[in-house]
Amino acid sequence: RAADEAGAAAGGAEVAEEPAAAGLGDTLEGTFKLKFLWLEKNIGFAVDQVVGKSQHLSPVTQYFFWPRDDAWEELKTVLESKDWVSETEKIELLNRTTEVINFWQDEETRHTINEAREEFADCIFMGA
Repeated sequence: RAADEAGAAAGGAEVAEEPAAAGLGDTLEGTFKLKFLWLEKNIGFAVDQVVGKSQHLSPVTQYFFWPRDDAWEELKTVLESKDWVSETEKIELLNRTTEVINFWQDEETRHTINEAREEFADCIFMGA
């Protein structure tokens, strides 16, 4: 919920309306990976680029931590500075980040890292 509010306040509502937003796994598979640090009081996230046939990961961004900082907005700003990342990819990365943040902070259910791995198989999760 807070991620939605942060996204909407920062123009994220426009981002969510893009038709390509639904297919992160389809269009970004092999291009970018979202990595999450699943912590009790914060969730950290960063973007890596998948490089070459070996599928090695190369960092694109540093880690951002929600809700400690306005992490979603910080990620958006960094992605906007990367002119070699397509607009569609930026939108998909931001939307998937919002989905994972909302899953992490779900007030009704305290989700485990294993549940996150199952729900978001296209992302990498580390932590407790």
